[in-house]
Amino acid sequence: MSKSGVAGLVVVLSVLLWSTPAFAHVEAKPESAAAGSTIDLALMVPNERMVNTVKVDLTLSGQQQVESADTPAHAGWSESVNVGTAGVANVVWEHGAIAPGTSDTFVVTIKVPMAGDQLLLKTLQTYADGTVDRWIDAPLRDGSEPEHPAPILKISGGAAATSTTSTPTSTVPATVPTKAAAKKKSGGLSVGGLLMGFGVAIIAVIYLRTKRQNTRESRK
Repeated sequence: MSKSGVAGLVVVLSVLLWSTPAFAHVEAKPESAAAGSTIDLALMVPNERMVNTVKVDLTLSGQQQVESADTPAHAGWSESVNVGTAGVANVVWEHGAIAPGTSDTFVVTIKVPMAGDQLLLKTLQTYADGTVDRWIDAPLRDGSEPEHPAPILKISGGAAATSTTSTPTSTVPATVPTKAAAKKKSGGLSVGGLLMGFGVAIIAVIYLRTKRQNTRESRK
């Protein structure tokens, strides 16, 4: 193959390599933490595109409430923590640059939610050309990794791990019948009493008739 052919092949392979979607994704450390604890959460953000990463947006809303978050100064970047009505909404790092083929780590101090068994750390990675990698997908039901997986912080001792729903119990003592039962019972006794009285009356009538008939026959 000629030198020009080799050079052309190298160019084609380079274009294919850089145009292929990035396989490395955003990762978080630590991978697990206790519910209610305060931790330094580190996001490792790689850049496998040909342009700089210029913004990283960590979304915390729409799931378990994260009560507080704080970010130390990160050289070359500006940080902001946005708080909504239900706790921390998101944490943003911008106005910086992650060069192609490199990575950077962003740290945020958060209070781990008390509920749930995991926190989905949805992350948007924005590039200088406007492209956005959305690392927001939850694990698939079959356990396989989705196309754009979100980092996950596993929570130990969360409220969801144990059932907080109790079966309601009756406040009526076992030895005291309820009104419905008492009514049913009293109704049954009334019917029984009527039947018994009716039977006694019939027997009495038969007895009296028999006695009268015997008396008449004896007089004859």
